[in-house]
Amino acid sequence: MTSSTQSKRFRTVARAPGRAPTLIAFTGDVDARRISDPEAWAARHAPGICPAHCIVDLTRATFLGASGIAAISALADALRDRGGCCVVVAGGSLRHILSATRADQQIAVVGTIREAQQSIMRFVETGRLDALLDADAQPGICHARQSQ
Repeated sequence: MTSSTQSKRFRTVARAPGRAPTLIAFTGDVDARRISDPEAWAARHAPGICPAHCIVDLTRATFLGASGIAAISALADALRDRGGCCVVVAGGSLRHILSATRADQQIAVVGTIREAQQSIMRFVETGRLDALLDADAQPGICHARQSQ
């Protein structure tokens, strides 16, 4: 069973519980005009993600501002608190923004949806956040909070 919510800001594709991770796909600018309160945005979306694993797809986003980064970080924190994880798919300049702001040390960032799915599978198999990515791919990820 799949349901979908769409707006000009982003599209959420939620899958049946116990199956694939939830996909949130942003288009256009992801900034304060789109997400004025990052904490509230995360609080509104995190409870509906079941299981507590999410892929945030930024491949169609054109800009990622501080508010967008804060929202994704808050979502990742909320999912970690529930024993889950969040993986961001980004390339080019958006991946550079995540690196320059060091957000990629708190959130796994990969280049494709397939890589995100594989990262989540590694997390589920091991139960460890540092398993989201291979150590060589992103050494900083092991600094993320780990759920017990």
